[in-house]
Amino acid sequence: MHFESGGVAGPGELALLREVLEKYCREHPTEEREKVAERILHSFFAGTRDRDALLEAAKGNSL
Repeated sequence: MHFESGGVAGPGELALLREVLEKYCREHPTEEREKVAERILHSFFAGTRDRDALLEAAKGNSL
């Protein structure tokens, strides 16, 4: 998968993204899922590849 920045995400990075998205979308009510997913994706596409940092982004926090 190529990003606008020209970077490439490998299978491990995509698996991490999927894991975090699934965890938070499963734990949030339907009406909040879009906002949570948007925060996670924004952080991921900005270069965050750390599970804890992505989880914090999902909560609306940044490390």
